[in-house]
Amino acid sequence: MSDVKRFKLLIDFMALSGGQFFSKLIGFLGFAYLARILTPESYGVVEYAVGLSLFFAMIIDCGLGAIGVREVLRAPEKLKSLAAHIPAARLIIALAAIPLMGGAVMLGGYDEATVNLVWLFALGLLAVPAKQEWLLQSYEMMKSAAMAQTLRMTVFALCLFVFVGSADDLLKVGVAEIIAAALVSVYYLGIQHFRITPLSLNFSLAELGRLTRNGLSVGLSNMVWAVIQFSPLFLVANLVGGAETAWFGAAHRIVVSLMTFSWVYHFNLYPAIARRVEKSTESFEELVSASFRVVSWVGVLGALNLSLLAQPLLTLAFGEQFSPAAPAFAILIWVVPTTLLAGHARWALIAAGRERYVLYSQLSGAITVLILGFALVPMFHALGAAVSMLIASLVVWLSAHTFAVRFIGRLPGLSLAWLPLAIAFLSGVLGALAGSSIWMGAVIASAVYGLCALLADAELLPDLRRLAHAKSEI
Repeated sequence: MSDVKRFKLLIDFMALSGGQFFSKLIGFLGFAYLARILTPESYGVVEYAVGLSLFFAMIIDCGLGAIGVREVLRAPEKLKSLAAHIPAARLIIALAAIPLMGGAVMLGGYDEATVNLVWLFALGLLAVPAKQEWLLQSYEMMKSAAMAQTLRMTVFALCLFVFVGSADDLLKVGVAEIIAAALVSVYYLGIQHFRITPLSLNFSLAELGRLTRNGLSVGLSNMVWAVIQFSPLFLVANLVGGAETAWFGAAHRIVVSLMTFSWVYHFNLYPAIARRVEKSTESFEELVSASFRVVSWVGVLGALNLSLLAQPLLTLAFGEQFSPAAPAFAILIWVVPTTLLAGHARWALIAAGRERYVLYSQLSGAITVLILGFALVPMFHALGAAVSMLIASLVVWLSAHTFAVRFIGRLPGLSLAWLPLAIAFLSGVLGALAGSSIWMGAVIASAVYGLCALLADAELLPDLRRLAHAKSEI
């Protein structure tokens, strides 16, 4: 067996991570350019339109991608039907969502420029139905999926550099969005037609309804997830305001960006999990156990370093005036490994057809973050928001884990994460005491943590090999 096939999971993860990194880097350059060309007010309108379109794109997706992957892996003969029905179902939702997005802005009393830009971004949502990313996921074509991420943002940024030259060109940002969305749609449909299955318009209303009902729980879960991620920021802004919003917002922006890699990891792992769920409980448990162990050690190491380096990193990124954001960031960063670990149970539930329990888990987290946010933010400000978000992520993890154990099979016990956490705490204390600087302390803490991981957990390296070979049977 070739090394490429043997280590396909790791190679795919590197490809997807690279695609995310370069797309975010190109996007940063594009928006940095806009921030210098447009007035602050116009740039704020762009950010508003982008945020609104991302939310409505989530509605249009309706969780149908995850359902499509699961059904193709269960019954490959349904591929052609699903490839026709999922875009059709999304298109029907889009035709309802687009007027809602544009109309809401019109009724909100916004100025003409804002309304027109939002309408352009809304029209760009017509490309969402053609985003056949789930087909590439089903066929383990992760490099092609990674290329799509970079292609879309590259086209968007190039259009900005070419067409937007002054503050008067605000609406051309919307035109750039439409062009980028249209070209990446052609990319997805071209790969589908020439490499997977021919394009088809043959579908039935009954099947459209069935798929939409199945995907609704996943789609609602994604929207509730957005509530968990962003409500602490809104609570700080509305209950406290002032500089505290800036402190939490800076920490929150970095953490939310890093959480993209949780999505990348589980996007890559999900087809393997879905295959194992169908194959046998034993093979499923072996894969999830290996992944859980590796993610525990690696995720905790990353959070340990970033929490230790919170102050220099924030001042480097945002300036010396943002050093008060460090305590909130040091707490908030632990949401990343928590989300990574919780993803095993959440994606396993979807693979097993128990997606409504993912929604229940997310709802428990949303209720938790709102209750704790209203209680803690007025007293502890940005720090209280960070604590409420972390506890909410723990609640999502615990509830999803409980449902997965009940309906699917044995998952690694939550206690498996305690050993990495305990060693991280001791390593962090040692690094802080022995290091001559914050950076040296982080180096010492990482070295101690890595050595202890190898000595304290004899299954870590074997599980790393099992995880690396998770796709070797493809």
